[in-house]
Amino acid sequence: MTYDEELDEWICAKVEQLGFVYERNETTDNGHVTVKRTYRCTTCAGCPFQTACTKDKDTKTIHVSLKKQQRQEIRERLSTEEGAATYRKRAGAWANQA
Repeated sequence: MTYDEELDEWICAKVEQLGFVYERNETTDNGHVTVKRTYRCTTCAGCPFQTACTKDKDTKTIHVSLKKQQRQEIRERLSTEEGAATYRKRAGAWANQA
């Protein structure tokens, strides 16, 4: 699945949209609060990917942690030539301090 930041929706393998439904705060066992966003697609009936994609026969629902989205954005930036160069530069600075 891919995320469309401009539209705030996820796109599945069949190129269907999982639109934003709601957001909630979740507290972990150690007291850390994380924000989870819920996205849903209601056009899953008859999809050829349905059995591999969802257990529900009519809808696909995903819950995404904002931290997960931030990590994905960082990975994407690091995968660019400019991002990789910046990372190497920072890694070299840390190695020189040790």
